[in-house]
Amino acid sequence: MFAKALKNTLVRVLVVVLALTAIISVISLRMQHNDLKEKAKELEGKVEMLQDEVDREKAELEHPFDEEYVSRIAKEKLGLRYPQEIVIYGNSGN
Repeated sequence: MFAKALKNTLVRVLVVVLALTAIISVISLRMQHNDLKEKAKELEGKVEMLQDEVDREKAELEHPFDEEYVSRIAKEKLGLRYPQEIVIYGNSGN
């Protein structure tokens, strides 16, 4: 009789331990899932931003290399100016 009661108790304890393990695993997986969904959203935003940059670069490559284009690139990328140009620096917030 004692052996049967001990066996039933051990089985119940084992079932409880397995159930707790399963619950903890589900909670952990749910948290990982939520973290991965957040990371996926961040990466999608980066992909969109980089795709916009690629589109701008492609559009820039499609422009002909005329004098206006070369002048604009020299000003934007290299900070060059024509000798007769006067550059005024000011606050853009006003």
